[in-house]
Amino acid sequence: QTINNFSKSTALLPRLYHALTDLNVSQAKKQFKKGDHIATIRSIYTHHGIYDGQGGVYEYNDGVVRHTSLGKFADGDDLYRVDEDTKYRPGQIIYRAQSRLREKDYNILYNNCENFATWCRLGEPIKTRRKRTQRKS
Repeated sequence: QTINNFSKSTALLPRLYHALTDLNVSQAKKQFKKGDHIATIRSIYTHHGIYDGQGGVYEYNDGVVRHTSLGKFADGDDLYRVDEDTKYRPGQIIYRAQSRLREKDYNILYNNCENFATWCRLGEPIKTRRKRTQRKS
């Protein structure tokens, strides 16, 4: 998934498409909905998060899951919604994101920002994840 993220971020056609269709922070606040998987293209990678519906984003950044403003998440870049199914209602997606706040188990290959956002919308039940985490300790 990380290699796909890198190749999508550096491929010319997706970059051109996003340059024409992406939203600035003001536009995104009007169009994004609670629980949306959102992203922004950085120079060599794509950064992902979960929109909270009120101008904030849950993200894995600097090795920790945190809640930040949409503006800080964008960091001057335009934003887009990731077209992805979900198993959960918006409130459940946010609950799942909140359940991992302050987590520091970042792994560039297996537990990165894209993995986090996808897990919030499609992942295994929280109880299963907690049990597995407790066994490791």
